[in-house]
Amino acid sequence: MTRNRAWRGGVTFAIVLIGPILAFATWAAFGGIGSNTSDLLRFVLTLDLIYVIVVAGLVAQRIARMVAARRAKSAGSQLHSRLTTVFSIVALGPTILVAIFARSEERRVGKECRSRW
Repeated sequence: MTRNRAWRGGVTFAIVLIGPILAFATWAAFGGIGSNTSDLLRFVLTLDLIYVIVVAGLVAQRIARMVAARRAKSAGSQLHSRLTTVFSIVALGPTILVAIFARSEERRVGKECRSRW
């Protein structure tokens, strides 16, 4: 049991570490550093896709475990579900606000640019 937990912790740490590395590689491939080659860009975007699929799979696995624990009336499963719901709502709130303000700002700036030309 302890070995499995240590292995899972190592995989989680590796996934967290790979995220920023891929973000920098994507920025560099889009022209942040040097010239833009289509093969490099295609390769980096494929790595990004694989990363997103792996993370989505791990999240889905975690949700399935949580649902199974809730159905089995496991100790703390209801509290875990409530905390997950509250965290999701708290995390989505600022994201939605930023999207709304970014869209309104984009429209405002777009009108200003069109009026100048």
